[in-house]
Amino acid sequence: VRDLLGDLGQCWEDRRAGLDGRARQNRQDRRAGLDGRAGLDGRAVISNIETFFFSNFLYFQFRFRDGLQSLGVLAALQKYPEKFEAQCRTLGYWRDYLQDAEGKIIFEQTVTLEEILIFATGCDSIPPLGFRPHPTLEFQDYSGYPTANTCDNILRIPIKADYEDFRLAMDFGIRNAAGFGMA
Repeated sequence: VRDLLGDLGQCWEDRRAGLDGRARQNRQDRRAGLDGRAGLDGRAVISNIETFFFSNFLYFQFRFRDGLQSLGVLAALQKYPEKFEAQCRTLGYWRDYLQDAEGKIIFEQTVTLEEILIFATGCDSIPPLGFRPHPTLEFQDYSGYPTANTCDNILRIPIKADYEDFRLAMDFGIRNAAGFGMA
């Protein structure tokens, strides 16, 4: 199976490089040791798997790409790749921060989940019918501390270079906010 997946990967690279079918088949024959011993059966299996792989995988890959293009996301990712990487890193910090708040695993000064909920929504518990509008997380690089829009349930978190800075900024921002209607 590993050899077959390796061959599929090589086929993908060959197609990207523009090699014709004969050159690709000769390379596969040498790799798989199909120099006449296995005959057409081995080549047919590889060909069928190739067809299945490319017809299914490429279809979904192109559909995904077209969806990103229609929303303008692909152009933004290509124009600002470092911003996307920073947001992905910050999203990981946010997940770690929530885990720390849930269990207070590492730091005693970490805020609780209830304090985060109050800061982000103005509610001290989840309403029975849920939130309307649904809570949204946004990234901000213009402020070093978190901000919240409690009417629209939007929490804006700062983009930081490492988790310790992120945790300190979140703790400071949440702990020093009086809370909606609690001033």
